[in-house]
Amino acid sequence: MAQPDLIYKITILELLNKSSEPLSNFRVSDFFLQNNLTEYFAIQMALRDVQLAGLIEAHTTRRHTTYTLTAEGKQNLDMFKDKLTEGIKSDIVEYLKKNNVAIRDENSYISAIIPFDKGGFLVNLKIIRDDNTPLDITLHASSELQAKIICDNWRAKSDDVYMSLMDILIS
Repeated sequence: MAQPDLIYKITILELLNKSSEPLSNFRVSDFFLQNNLTEYFAIQMALRDVQLAGLIEAHTTRRHTTYTLTAEGKQNLDMFKDKLTEGIKSDIVEYLKKNNVAIRDENSYISAIIPFDKGGFLVNLKIIRDDNTPLDITLHASSELQAKIICDNWRAKSDDVYMSLMDILIS
């Protein structure tokens, strides 16, 4: 039987491989904790190790980090996938099915703050639906606090912003 830390790493790779969306740190941790596979700190160590090895890629925004599988990660997974039990593979499929809507929603509203060299901050806001980006807008905020407030409100108000823009531009 393989060492537990190797199984955790392979499980992370398989989880990302089976997911149609990038997965947040919360989702990866939640999978392990829901299935009583290990404790939180072991998950974080395994995530760090596979990221440092170049097997996964981290994408960090102001609010959270998401992970995707790299080509090298896929190659490694193909070599070691047989170390995972059918139970773990089944748990992965079940978890992703059960949480599909929430995972998609987490990846649908993106906001990022970028310091602007001429003063203030640029706030990039996106709505992403099924690999399409119906709205990608960048606003200037005069302060970091203002930029954070815009980002914090984006998820809740993005559909209203989109509809308002459409109404203004169509009429």
